[in-house]
Amino acid sequence: MRKSFKTLMFHGVADDMSEHCVFMPSRNCFVRTDDFEKAIDYCSSRFKILRPGDLDAYFDGTASDDGIFITVDDGLQYFFDHALPVLKKYNAPATVFITSDWTNEGIEPAIFALEYHLYSKLPAKLVVKKNELHFERQVTGKSGINAVLNELWNELFNRKISANSIRANEISLNGVPMNELTDEGNPGYWKPASWETIRAAHLSGIIDIGGHGKTHTPFSWLRADELEQEMAENKKEIQTHLNTEAVVCTFPHGMYDEKTLAVVGKHFAYGFTNRVVPAAVETRTCLSRYNVPFQRPNSIPSLLSYPFAGKILRKAGAVSGWY
Repeated sequence: MRKSFKTLMFHGVADDMSEHCVFMPSRNCFVRTDDFEKAIDYCSSRFKILRPGDLDAYFDGTASDDGIFITVDDGLQYFFDHALPVLKKYNAPATVFITSDWTNEGIEPAIFALEYHLYSKLPAKLVVKKNELHFERQVTGKSGINAVLNELWNELFNRKISANSIRANEISLNGVPMNELTDEGNPGYWKPASWETIRAAHLSGIIDIGGHGKTHTPFSWLRADELEQEMAENKKEIQTHLNTEAVVCTFPHGMYDEKTLAVVGKHFAYGFTNRVVPAAVETRTCLSRYNVPFQRPNSIPSLLSYPFAGKILRKAGAVSGWY
């Protein structure tokens, strides 16, 4: 019987989340350290944990075991602090996908720091100005934060403004530019690890490296020439700082189009979205990943059932007993 693999997607790992973390799309990108260890324990005891070089065997039919490919987007410091010791404990390799501008800047993007500052300044008048965008909302209490941030992100996507491009001086709270507010007390969950930290993890032999774009702009928003530059410069930065070639990539926000897949194939052997792609149309440059959310990390046994049925993911909930 032909063997197959599935790809899990993580972002950050933390012992717990601060009370200010009420924006669910962001919160669900994190997993508790204990849950992450349970996931790695579960996977490593049942499947072969894959590296990028192992993927070819699943396409040419020579793989001898069902596999799990562990992927981690963005290269966050919280991941290296909390997840790397777990991966080493279980000798489970993971591939970390780097957005090079994010790593170069070395700070938590303003769009993510906003949640902390908004929570700290309640009640707050929020104003975001970027190009032709003028977003203004009054937030009276904690219960309104999630809705307002959802509105803001939707507005950014509707206008095709990359969220990571928002600068702190383009956001104000109660008339004060966010770059003038103190970050003291902000856990900085979305702060990137330094190149030095990533390099040390890579040299430890447990972390492989992939590309995640230069700027984190959704690939489908870019012209073909812009996309070529986005991928080529990302690969070059990784090669320069880490002395390794990125042969796999993940699409920022999972977004892609036909143009994306054509350009990905010129620069990478494999490309991954963050969505479920029907098996019949999966290709090497458009592969599925399954997010492991903060709220339901114990859905993993259902996600990894072989053979996989698309309905399982949508119905996955708490699976009693896997703890």
